[in-house]
Amino acid sequence: MIDRFWGISGIVLLAAFGILGMTAWLKKGDSVYKNEPEQKNPLEGRKVVFAEDGRDTKNADGAEGHLEAVGVAAYRPGLYERFVNEPLVFWIAYIVSDSSCDCDCHSG
Repeated sequence: MIDRFWGISGIVLLAAFGILGMTAWLKKGDSVYKNEPEQKNPLEGRKVVFAEDGRDTKNADGAEGHLEAVGVAAYRPGLYERFVNEPLVFWIAYIVSDSSCDCDCHSG
């Protein structure tokens, strides 16, 4: 009886994770502005260099200039970055934003 319970529980969990994974895969395009190209970052997927220009306003680092695309980036994240680093950073940011932030920027 218990073996049957664990077997059915495993199948139900596997089906739930499968359905959630497929739903996430299908919805990914909306989260990266696939339907709204004007919202996308025009420099995404390209190599960029910082071009110093005194006519530009100062950025957060105090430098005057802007980014210019110089080619296509050949960078592809590895297994560690995709499956360990990104989820870890996500969960740490989630925990920190819920517990220790005094600002109102996370509400809503």
